[in-house]
Amino acid sequence: MDPRARVERAEVDFTQERRMMQALIVGLLASCVWTPVSLAQSLGARSPVTAKAHAKITLSVEIPNPVGSKYLNLWIPYPVSDAYQTIENVEVTGNFQRQGVYRETDFGNTALYLRWLQVQGNATVNFTFEVKRHERVVRDLVASEKSPSILAEPFLEVDPGVVLALADIVEAIDVGDKPIVDRAQAIYDYIVDNFERDPRIVGCGTGNVPTFLNVRKGKCADFSSTFIALARSVGVPAREVYGLRISKEAREDISDDYHCWAEFFAPEIGWVPVDPSDVVKFASKNGLALDDPQTLEKREYYFGAVDEHRVRLGTGQEILLAPVQLLGPLPYFMCPYLEVGYESNCEGADLKKMNLKGLTFTAPCHPIVERRSLIGVGEEAPVFSGQTVSGESFDVAPFIGSKYLILSFFATW
Repeated sequence: MDPRARVERAEVDFTQERRMMQALIVGLLASCVWTPVSLAQSLGARSPVTAKAHAKITLSVEIPNPVGSKYLNLWIPYPVSDAYQTIENVEVTGNFQRQGVYRETDFGNTALYLRWLQVQGNATVNFTFEVKRHERVVRDLVASEKSPSILAEPFLEVDPGVVLALADIVEAIDVGDKPIVDRAQAIYDYIVDNFERDPRIVGCGTGNVPTFLNVRKGKCADFSSTFIALARSVGVPAREVYGLRISKEAREDISDDYHCWAEFFAPEIGWVPVDPSDVVKFASKNGLALDDPQTLEKREYYFGAVDEHRVRLGTGQEILLAPVQLLGPLPYFMCPYLEVGYESNCEGADLKKMNLKGLTFTAPCHPIVERRSLIGVGEEAPVFSGQTVSGESFDVAPFIGSKYLILSFFATW
């Protein structure tokens, strides 16, 4: 028997120790190890007793010898405990100089932030945690005609760039004045019936709604983003949820297992999970038709439920991390995000964009920006005046003689 592995029998509880396998791709090494601590068998859709999973997960990131870099900033999604998962026994090791756990305020996403200064050799970090996860099943989805809660109103905004692309589909679905749950169900059914999973796509897809509507094939980010856009366009608050799958058996590398799904908000019920991509994936991988009884069972289950085999990492779109990254919002924050700072230029920077078995790590190359505070310690804050302008130009004359002139540009198309 392999001395590195042991099994302790206690119903289905077991522990296995495995050696982590790492692989190097385009200058960035990242691997995940999943060790099941206990795993309860699924009890079926809508069961009165929720299924559970208990796992130990290790994420390892190594940036090999980033020559010429002045610093590295790395953000890793940091799962937190909620009603359906408990995160414990967190351990962080590595050769970083600074670390912290930060929560951004727009969506409440939490990140493990790590910083390396004047890196010599490889930059490494190992992030380990245990998760106890419960299946989430929202029962009694009673149709309600009430308006969404004021807390959900921010999740009604639709990107102006996709409104036109959605128009024909919204008309075809024709939800009219149906209750919110019925509207969400109609959108869910439309997506399951009209889109396919494309296994050739790297990672989770891009979440680009117009492209997905055009090619009709994609991955989980495409399915969930389209559900959200359609839901919001008919007055149903919706948001994207990002996570990491928990395999049903021990695995040394789970880099392919990032996953996202959606939630919509129903009055007097709250946030309701939906996962149309897992329905389509199940049918595709098993060679089943959409009207096959097994597919229909999954279809019913994933409208109002998500299984226990996933860790929730965060939510939201167009995310500004904390501390704020330099190159603008991220479409979503599901994988580690890396920024590399160089002294003056980006010559020799080969970390612009990297893929590792479906994970996209972005390492934007940018010159170092010297940041100075406008107001020194103990100084009195100067009086600021501002104005909002639109069009192609504005009059700068009123600001001549000012000590500072700060311009912020926003564009929509």
